[in-house]
Amino acid sequence: CGRGSADCWAKYEFDDRSRTFRVTAMADYAVGDEVFTTYGSKTSGEFLTDYGMLMLQNPSNSVEVRLIDGLLDRVPDRARRSAFLAAHGLDARVFSLQRGGGIPDDLFVAMRVYTAPNDETNYERLLQASLSVAHECALYEALVELCSCQLRSFSTTIEEDNRLLDEDFGSQHAQMAIWYRKNQKRLLVAIRDELIQVREYLLSGPC
Repeated sequence: CGRGSADCWAKYEFDDRSRTFRVTAMADYAVGDEVFTTYGSKTSGEFLTDYGMLMLQNPSNSVEVRLIDGLLDRVPDRARRSAFLAAHGLDARVFSLQRGGGIPDDLFVAMRVYTAPNDETNYERLLQASLSVAHECALYEALVELCSCQLRSFSTTIEEDNRLLDEDFGSQHAQMAIWYRKNQKRLLVAIRDELIQVREYLLSGPC
């Protein structure tokens, strides 16, 4: 059940002091029985660094996006908005996204503030209040652009990665790194497509 089966009857943990793994049985075993455990819920990056392997289908995978200056420089009165977010502990610049996982609360709130209309001065209200349709459209447009910027930050395209993999470029480790890079980009594209669907739904109304 190494890939997360429900039939796992043991757990493991790493002991920092002894530098050993401890496996604890969660059921009674007889001598000679096979003991099953699970890798647990990990991102593809964690599988690669911890086990030196990648899973073709990993529902727990996530991808990082960054609020870069190139995006924030377009925000009117950016300094005041950033100061408000910092005062509320919401000044993170790196966020993890998962397919079908929605938008992390801290990113959603930050984008509420950064995409607020120019005449909005009560940012405190944005922490709880419902958004206008126009504001919500702007928010999802900004999230789509955030994913697009992250995709453009890679040194290769998905098509170029496919070509490198077809050509058996580099060592096995290099191949795994390319596959991981391609997979992260594919995840970003899927998340961006989900956001575009939400944006299109909003635009179909009185945006």
